[in-house]
This record gives sequence, C-alpha cells and structure tokens, in this order.
Amino acid sequence: MSITPKERKEIYQELKDYHKDMFKSLRLNEDHYDFIPKMAHYSSGLDGLHLGFFFSEISSGRDIYIELTSKDFKPSDPNRTLWKLKSNEFFDEEYHKIDGTPVRYMVSIEELEEVRKPLIEKIKVKTEPRKSISTYEKPVFVGDIELSEDCNFKDMTLRDYAAIQLQKPVSSKNWLNKIIET
Repeated sequence: MSITPKERKEIYQELKDYHKDMFKSLRLNEDHYDFIPKMAHYSSGLDGLHLGFFFSEISSGRDIYIELTSKDFKPSDPNRTLWKLKSNEFFDEEYHKIDGTPVRYMVSIEELEEVRKPLIEKIKVKTEPRKSISTYEKPVFVGDIELSEDCNFKDMTLRDYAAIQLQKPVSSKNWLNKIIET
C-alpha cells in the first residue's frame, strides 16, 4: 500500500494530536521540538532495535518526540507511549551512518527516553497586593509576641514549611520561630 504525501501528513498530524495533552503539560513550544512517528527495526551489523533518521530529521538541533509505529504508521504500542530523542550536535560521529541516497542515521532505541507527564504542574495562585502590618488598625499579637513583619504565602520557603509542619523553630524568619516556640 502506497501512501501519498498528503495522506502521510494527515497521519502524522493525527498521531501528533493524540499526544497534544502531553505536549501541553510539558509546556513545549512547537518551534522547539519535532514529532516523527518511527518504526523500530533490526539493521544488519547492529545489535538490537534501531530507528532510522534522515539528515533533515536529525540535524534540526531540536529534540525529537517519537511514537513507535508499524510500517503503515499504525501505533505499535497499545499504550501509545511517547518517546524523546534528545538533540545531539555530534550525531554525525556518534550514530551509525548508512551511506546511500539519502544517508540514514541509525539510533538505538536504548537512546530514547520515555516521556511522562510532570508529577507536579505549577498551580496558578491569584495573589493580592501585599499588606504590611502598618495597614492594620491594631498591632497583631500571637500570645505575648507582636508581629512586626509578614510575608506572602508565595514567599514561604521549604524551610518555613518544614518549621510549621514539624513545629520546630528552624525558619530563617524570627517571627515564625517565635510563633512556633509559643
């Protein structure tokens, strides 16, 4: 079965669209990566499965995101795993080259990294202008301690968080340590 260039482009786009949520969660700008479906295969003289890349694909200087497919571009992995080949400026020396027209560079599948969604995505918090203690009508006291300095939640350090959770005065903020000690 022969695929026309138009059909190939449509298939590539469908495969890429399947992974659009992953690309979005990774905050990838389309100008900074390539997506190419590839078939892994054995190549004579090489151990293990390899992917063949043309010069134009591997020389772009961008990371390449890959979905493994069959010869007719059907996903070969039921989980539709997305893989990444990091850009390598030394590809011409490091990857096995098959001379011909066109030249192909063989990359072992061992070079690929499985792409996973970030465990923690940044949470957008609406922040309000900072209020200082001086804007309050009365001084603020915790026990016998008058609070004379304050900070926004976004300014809390990991050490501050640990101090609060462990109830130990280990913060670099004296006022927080005083609250914890009382």
